[in-house]
Amino acid sequence: MTQIKGTASCNGRNGAIHRALNHHYSPVKIWALSYIFPQCCIARPDPNFFKQERERLIDELYAYLRVFFELTRQKEEKAIINKKIAKRRGPARPGEIAAQIYQEILDNLLQLFRQYEPDFLDKSKSFDTLELPADGEPEPFSDMFNTHGVQFRKGKTNVSLVQTKNPIQDDLIILLAKSGTRGLVRVPHEESECRRVLQKYERFILERDRRIRELIEERTADEDLQEKIYEALMPLFSRKQTT
Repeated sequence: MTQIKGTASCNGRNGAIHRALNHHYSPVKIWALSYIFPQCCIARPDPNFFKQERERLIDELYAYLRVFFELTRQKEEKAIINKKIAKRRGPARPGEIAAQIYQEILDNLLQLFRQYEPDFLDKSKSFDTLELPADGEPEPFSDMFNTHGVQFRKGKTNVSLVQTKNPIQDDLIILLAKSGTRGLVRVPHEESECRRVLQKYERFILERDRRIRELIEERTADEDLQEKIYEALMPLFSRKQTT
């Protein structure tokens, strides 16, 4: 490690820098301390070192800002182009905008099409195969005979009851159903593995939803239209999973 040589003179106010030298702190740390205690510098290091280090940090900062502003510019230009196209064509229907976004995801964001199986489920570990009905909203279920399970309801009608092995399976099944996965599904048998898969898949779904809503907001600021586009777009993801 580089050591800074110089003439030391220490008093009570420059104890931090003095300890830094005694413990052979890096020159960058000592430089930082010299900024914190500008009147207490106890050594006279090579000024060229600090000058070069400062220039390197400034160059890295400018490089980051160039990339950041370029990405922001591209995003704004894309939004302007989309608005001009929409203005020329007149008010676009939610289904048309959803189709545009879907095509953009196909072209540039294929990672958003990752699927529960095989991308998240580890089939080398024990699992249970369950059938989720095509219709109905899932909700946790329990009664005097079942301590856990998932009930699918359509309005006030009970469509189906899916019996599970543990409460974590309940949470995973509800997430799968709400994200468009229906029919026969495999869920981990062991509670610990089921929790791992649930957490990993839930993070993906949240990130996917955030990115999709971002793409929608680039095309319209109308909140009602945004929701209609979202409702038109999400079934396309479910259809993709079955292909």
